[in-house]
Amino acid sequence: MNENGLMSVEATLSLFSQIVKAVEYCHSIGIAHNDIKLENVLLSNGCVKLADFGFAKSSVIVAESEEFCGTLPYAAPEVIMGMEHNTMKADMWSMGVMLYVMLFGAFPFSDSDATSMVQAQISNTLSFPENTNEMLKSLVSSMLEPFVEKRADASSVRLALSQF
Repeated sequence: MNENGLMSVEATLSLFSQIVKAVEYCHSIGIAHNDIKLENVLLSNGCVKLADFGFAKSSVIVAESEEFCGTLPYAAPEVIMGMEHNTMKADMWSMGVMLYVMLFGAFPFSDSDATSMVQAQISNTLSFPENTNEMLKSLVSSMLEPFVEKRADASSVRLALSQF
C-alpha cells in the first residue's frame, strides 16, 4: 500500500478474503492471533500469509490484565482497557481496522490519545467517506462493533464477503 497506494475495492476484498480464511482457520483450531495488523500480513504473488504469532493465545477468554499486548490503533476497546475479553472477538476488531485502512487509507479512530480513542470506539463514532457502499459499511461496522456479543466472527465475515 505504501508503494502503490490504495487498491480497488474488488482487489482489496479479494486479498482481505484470504486473510479472513486464515484467521477463520486459526480460530477453528482454538488459536487467536492477538496482533492482527497490516504489517503482519505478507503478500507473495497474490497470496496472503498471516505472520508473527508472537502474541498468539490458545485460550479464548483472557482474564483482566493491565499488560497490554498488540498494536494500539488495531486493538479492541476491551483490550486497551485491560478487561477480561474474548481473544477471537478482539481479533475480529483488528480485522475491521485492517479492512478500513485497506479501503480508505486511514485508521477509523485517532490513536493520538488512548483514552479518547477508546471513547470514540465505545460510542461507535465510525465514519465513512461519502460514497461508501452500504454493504461495505455494514461489513466494516460488524467487525468494529463495540458490543462484543454483537461483533462479527470470522465465519460471518467470510459469508458476508461472498455477497460482493
